[in-house]
This record gives sequence, C-alpha cells and structure tokens, in this order.
Amino acid sequence: MAYAGGNGVSYTGLVNGDTAASLGGILTYAAIAKAAINVGNYLITPSGLTSGNYIVSYSDGSLTIVAAPTRLQLQ
Repeated sequence: MAYAGGNGVSYTGLVNGDTAASLGGILTYAAIAKAAINVGNYLITPSGLTSGNYIVSYSDGSLTIVAAPTRLQLQ
C-alpha cells in the first residue's frame, strides 16, 4: 500500500485556543514518499497551509521502509 500521509503531524505555537482548524489551505506532501512501496528512505516535504495570524513554517519528515523478516520453514 502506498504512503497516504497525515500521520505524525504536529502543530506548535498556536495560542488563544486556536487549533489546526484555524489554518487555511490544505496540508500537502511533496515527495516520492507518497507512492513509496519499496525498501528505502524517503523525504517528506510538507506545504500548503496559510494563516493571517501566524507565520507557518514546516519541518521535513522521513519515511523508512524496511524489508520484512524472512520466514524460516522447518522440516
């Protein structure tokens, strides 16, 4: 299954009861991680949110896919 995004997102610095719902735009991710299905490390670059009350900044994330353990067959 390809990476769908959204997990692990956190917001800091919001005040006066504001939440992520107070931000405009749509959180998007630019990277090949969106279609990641092979073993490897993938950079996740967020963008897309706006606000008249805040300066929005982002931190890149990463996705690491590791190989499944090998199954042993005992005879």
